[in-house]
Amino acid sequence: MSKQPRATAKQVEKVAKKLGFFFKRHGRGSHDIWQHSQTGRILVISYHSGSIIKPGTMNQILKSLELTSEKFQELI
Repeated sequence: MSKQPRATAKQVEKVAKKLGFFFKRHGRGSHDIWQHSQTGRILVISYHSGSIIKPGTMNQILKSLELTSEKFQELI
């Protein structure tokens, strides 16, 4: 098992776009809602400009993207 990636919201957005997600709307507070163009899956990205996403949040993002840490690192 590899180390969990450390990424900013901008990096997560970049990967999400590559995987077919598009920005849908702003959520409550500092959350952005993204949706997959074919499957309709929802991805919530906690957006704090320039800050590294916390490990628990990053884990949920990886689950939503259906990616492993290794594959995420490749796509950045």
